[in-house]
Amino acid sequence: MRGADSSGEDESRRMWPWGPRAAAVTTALLLVISLLGLAFLRTLAGWPDTPWEGWVLLGVVLISLLPILLLVLDRMAAQGGSLEALGVKVSFRAVAQARSAAEVPANMGVPAGLALADSGGGRILEAMRSFADHDVAVVDLEDGTAWWETRLVVVCAGARRLGRPRAIAFLATRAGMQRTYVGWADPGKLLERLCQSNSAIRHAVDAAEVEARRWLLSYAPSLSQLPNNRPVVPAGIPFPDARTSGELWIAFQGDRRSSVAPETFLMQELSFLEQGDVRGVTVVRLHDLVDADLHTSTVDASASDSVRLAAVLRSEDEYVAVTRNGTFVGLLARTVVANQVLANLVTGPPDGRPGED
Repeated sequence: MRGADSSGEDESRRMWPWGPRAAAVTTALLLVISLLGLAFLRTLAGWPDTPWEGWVLLGVVLISLLPILLLVLDRMAAQGGSLEALGVKVSFRAVAQARSAAEVPANMGVPAGLALADSGGGRILEAMRSFADHDVAVVDLEDGTAWWETRLVVVCAGARRLGRPRAIAFLATRAGMQRTYVGWADPGKLLERLCQSNSAIRHAVDAAEVEARRWLLSYAPSLSQLPNNRPVVPAGIPFPDARTSGELWIAFQGDRRSSVAPETFLMQELSFLEQGDVRGVTVVRLHDLVDADLHTSTVDASASDSVRLAAVLRSEDEYVAVTRNGTFVGLLARTVVANQVLANLVTGPPDGRPGED
């Protein structure tokens, strides 16, 4: 097994400044001393009582394992790194991949001069299918002109319906520095704030939801009969209403329902708003919308392993941003990091082999 860290890191900042062998020896000594003391108390004073013996023994074992736990926490690597000590391996690379982020192109990939309806929504839907496979969407506001509120509404509405991404990380250009981290927000809460701040957006969201639900009750137009030879269209009413020309392609793709029909209806409603003045999303505007729900906890990638891990585990936020000199590196999920540490402490390495000397 590897000896003490020789990287030159200040030992006063470490949770366990000695090597893994010292942790193993200390754990064994603590266990032996604690068990001898417990036996002495049992003989001399009759403590603990029989019903409590199991709990006391469990406490003794957990306390004895404290040096190993401190060693594990101290060796936890930063994002992309890994820790291996006493047969326990925890990889931040695996955590980063499990909570991967997808960059969302400015304005969802539709140029400012091209309306949502004119583009057919193809680029936006392609971007949506991409970021819906990730837990985190990264939106770079740049200088405040890269994103419109209407396009951000589509991102948030799609994320709320699909359940992913769970967080939107916002970046911006500040003092000439690109990709400066601003904070992350919950898409559902951000959509609520956007609707509350703009009655036209709220109406567009409501109208799109109504249309999507109405068309959800209709049959696919390319089907002529159901398997039992019953007509697909009862009473000769094929669609929810007579407005079929502009909405048929939205709701269906041949004889299959479109998986992004709700967002396509929303883009159609928002395209009318983009014919007038469209408000850009600046850092100031973002704070106005979700200041109370904008999570800004960060940990610098250059900090020591113990400092980075402690920052993630102590945070009350679901995600903590990793930055390097203020620029965004990625988001770490606090629960995933904690679960991986605990799982490796309990189960050890996957192959069950001890660490090498």
